[in-house]
Amino acid sequence: MASFEKIKGFFKKKEQKQPETVGEHIVSWVKTLLNAIVVVMIVNGVLVASFVVPTGSMENTVMAGDFVFVNRFKFRPSTPQVLPFLNEPLPYFSVPGWREPEQGDVIVFIFPANRD
Repeated sequence: MASFEKIKGFFKKKEQKQPETVGEHIVSWVKTLLNAIVVVMIVNGVLVASFVVPTGSMENTVMAGDFVFVNRFKFRPSTPQVLPFLNEPLPYFSVPGWREPEQGDVIVFIFPANRD
């Protein structure tokens, strides 16, 4: 029975000091928002990505202006190309995907050249 109590104690939440002053509440909210932004940037940049369809080239499948979420790990996951908000280029790394694209798969890619 002692080992069960030991395991139970391991998973017990630590009590955190609750904010008391207005400044502590503001700092707490800012920390929470910054952490949420960082998590969203990581998830949106590495695990999944969101895009807006720019043209009507796939009108039978997706329409121009549609929003799509893409599983980045399925075909060939890679690092984000730029640092969000700062538009600074990042080193590009890519790893093999789970499988090769097949006929009927919708593939999202970033156009490799200047569109003009």
